[in-house]
Amino acid sequence: IEKNPSCPSCGSGTVAEVAPFNIEPADADLSDFLIVDVREPEEVNAQPIVGAVNLPSTRFHTTALPSAGRYLLVCSGGQRSEVIARSLWEHGDHRFFSLVGGVAGMRALRK
Repeated sequence: IEKNPSCPSCGSGTVAEVAPFNIEPADADLSDFLIVDVREPEEVNAQPIVGAVNLPSTRFHTTALPSAGRYLLVCSGGQRSEVIARSLWEHGDHRFFSLVGGVAGMRALRK
């Protein structure tokens, strides 16, 4: 059976995944979350997120965070925070969410 190149499942196109742990900036209510910046310290120093707790992805562990009901993870572009959130969800911890777009998404929220 040949692949249909216009088919999003088997062709060369991609299907956008809607993951329950991804939060779009337009849908985020920051009052519901403790914001956790998972960027490295030098990235945070260059462009800090006011009010965020910094816990770099390279040293991320849930026990290092202050207690909160839900956590919104933010990185530079959304990839690192998504990897962490996905992993935690796969292990049954549904308190962690990733902000789509990272720092740019946070800027859009604060306008």
